[in-house]
Amino acid sequence: GTSSTSGTAYNLAAAEDWAAGADAAITVADLMGNGITVSNVAAPTITSATYDASTGALVVTGSGFLSRSGATNDIDASKFTFTGEGGATHTLTDTANVEITSGTAFTIALGATDKAAVDALLNRNGTSSYDATTYNLAAAEDWTAGADATVTVADMTGNSITVSNVATPTITSTTYDANTGVLVVTGANIQAKGSGADIDASKLTFTGEGGATYTLTDSADVERDSATQFTITLSATDKAAINQTINKNGTSSTSGTSYNLAAADDWNTNVTDGDTADATGNGITVSNVAAPTLTSATYDASTGALVVTGTGFLSRSGAANDIDASKFTFTGEGGATHTLTDTANVEITSGTAFTITLSATDKAAINLILNKNGNLSTDISTYMLSAAEDWAAGADAAVDVEDTFNNITVSNVAIPTINSVTYDASTGA
Repeated sequence: GTSSTSGTAYNLAAAEDWAAGADAAITVADLMGNGITVSNVAAPTITSATYDASTGALVVTGSGFLSRSGATNDIDASKFTFTGEGGATHTLTDTANVEITSGTAFTIALGATDKAAVDALLNRNGTSSYDATTYNLAAAEDWTAGADATVTVADMTGNSITVSNVATPTITSTTYDANTGVLVVTGANIQAKGSGADIDASKLTFTGEGGATYTLTDSADVERDSATQFTITLSATDKAAINQTINKNGTSSTSGTSYNLAAADDWNTNVTDGDTADATGNGITVSNVAAPTLTSATYDASTGALVVTGTGFLSRSGAANDIDASKFTFTGEGGATHTLTDTANVEITSGTAFTITLSATDKAAINLILNKNGNLSTDISTYMLSAAEDWAAGADAAVDVEDTFNNITVSNVAIPTINSVTYDASTGA
């Protein structure tokens, strides 16, 4: 035709001396009124694109790219649709229009919203996603504003995208509710898996009191909540184990160990390229750690074994120091009491039990007042076990853990027997 898409008439201007054979004294400049009739203008087409997931820069190459008068309006960004993981698509929404850089290239910098959505689809370096979906950039009709409106320029298929700098998933921090067992993990670039759970719970390891570690065993795998969060509710087994070493509210244990959640390689199940392990720097903020409490005890008068049950028993770093035996007082016959003196401290056996084996001295004293099998002494005094403050060494020193008047069930009380007798006839003794 004779005019551009904006209506500008084509013109060929010839400057002075364009005709070298003319007399130099004659003005031959011919600047206006020289219309041009144009034919065979190629429709703009896209051939391929590259996308940098780090910067959000989309560089598109092709042929026949055309300019439109005005600023940043050659390319209409809202006309572009990405296809990625699972065949899902995203059409640009908040990305600005741009100028072409040449007849064969232009660059679009994705808006924040668009970048987040596109990064979720273009989740692997290369030309295809983790589920083998080939990346594609589709351009809807009128994507190139400089083209003739009567020409169809839609270019929907065959436009591969080569992706680079896809970020690996990372964990930044965690919260853990010791009461409910709910672990909420925040991070970045957490990817969804087309089929199956997004997060492999068995890849997560807690560090708690004294540097003790525990890897989840039977907590269920989960879907991510978003690209920056997932939530796991710990199984009863895992919760019971974790709660022994995650023994204080806040970010560190009673011994001062910083809590940490380590994620082994492939914890985000959709990301299998490279090593995605994230082992350090992932602090845990803990809440609702229960104060340890006693519920009952059994005492074997034959062996001197005191088995104590309760809830919220906690570990303390070091050997044989979770439970301070010297804090325990028995009440028995006639209301008489005895506080343990030289019985050794012990470790908890679980979050609900520990066993103390009484020393010979303490056993002898206790057996005098726990003088009948059952819960009551011969004078019907109720057996009681009281624990003074700080009996649970693993507990936060700021928490009051004193726990008094817990029933004891006694077994194997020895029957009194006579072995021999002496009699003094002169004294009658």
